[in-house]
Amino acid sequence: MPKKINETLSSWKIISLKFFASFNLISPPTHSLDELDENDDFNDLVFLCKPCETAITVNNIAAISNIPNILTTRAQNFKLCSSPIAMTESHILTVKEEESGLRIDKFLSTRIPELSRSRIQALIKQGAVSQNGQNVTDRSASVKQDDKFIIQIPEIKEPEMVAADIPLNIVFEDDHMLVVNKQAGLIVHPGAGNYDSTMANALLHHCGDTLSGIGGVQRPGIVHRLDKDTTGLMVVAKHDAAHQSLSEQIQSRTLKRVYRTIVWGLPSPAFGKIDANIVRNNKDRKKMVVVESGGRHAITHYKVLEVFKDTFASLVECKLETGRTHQIRVHFQHIKHHLMGDSTYGTKNKPMPQGTPEDIKKFLRNFPRQALHSQYISFEHPKTGEIMEFTADYPADFQELLSKIRGLQK
Repeated sequence: MPKKINETLSSWKIISLKFFASFNLISPPTHSLDELDENDDFNDLVFLCKPCETAITVNNIAAISNIPNILTTRAQNFKLCSSPIAMTESHILTVKEEESGLRIDKFLSTRIPELSRSRIQALIKQGAVSQNGQNVTDRSASVKQDDKFIIQIPEIKEPEMVAADIPLNIVFEDDHMLVVNKQAGLIVHPGAGNYDSTMANALLHHCGDTLSGIGGVQRPGIVHRLDKDTTGLMVVAKHDAAHQSLSEQIQSRTLKRVYRTIVWGLPSPAFGKIDANIVRNNKDRKKMVVVESGGRHAITHYKVLEVFKDTFASLVECKLETGRTHQIRVHFQHIKHHLMGDSTYGTKNKPMPQGTPEDIKKFLRNFPRQALHSQYISFEHPKTGEIMEFTADYPADFQELLSKIRGLQK
């Protein structure tokens, strides 16, 4: 093989080691690189970007060394990846005798202390961590002496946040924070497919660039979140000190949140605690599920406030001891009393009281969102320490739902 081609291929091998990891690439060549010649047809040498499933076909020697530029240009110009990334640094680690038996994520976060456990876990999901030449998929697996790990740490480049003139129902505001009564249908922070019509975009428009940056570029000021179709009270930090204070109150459980929901049936007992760990559903990554072991600890305290005709539905108050994704919705599905209107975790085919008019049946079964409302929030003011308490009335659709259900009692 000509020397020039050998040099190019050698360069390409070096590039591949760096950029395969940083762009989550796999390569299925039909022949080995050492067999390639200047006149070879490269149409079957394909590189696949796993996050966005975009294939790049390389058809000449020069294109091989240009792969990083092709990927970077495509990712930036066409946003084919939701989080385009560029290589920044890598670590090569060997497990010592005294480290044998540690969980993988614990081992890595101990050896690379600047990375949090959650950051390590995210890197594993991205395919940026290998163990003895194989991608790590189970963060909880144990390491063994002399295992070799390679960790590629990319710099996440997120789409630039833009302000959007979206109406917000602001209950309270001062120089340190604000309390918002969120409407149904409003996503809290940007994600794949929605970068310009979220509550975070609305907050940027309202507050300018004064919001706390602790939550990251995509979550300015956001301390906690509500699901898209859950309504009610949220607190937002205007600067980093306020964000830190409010976040610590969530961790210490001194920030109190109380929800109201309408569930099918009558939970038994009428008041109690649902203590059940939650994990993301392996079959549907948009959903969560209760597991007997593993997952994240989750506790919901509840109290039935009102029982409706023939116990077909109940108004329930919920207090969160933890704040997991979809926690209330998953917990009530777990005890077989899912939230009315929750198409993700429930079903429309629920029995109604005898004699229920057809139009009422249709209304109840087709309520367009989970009947869940963040009705009360309390916390210490991040600057003064004063106890702040706020209550939000039910939104109009929730009130209408209650009214129609109560009307069946007559």
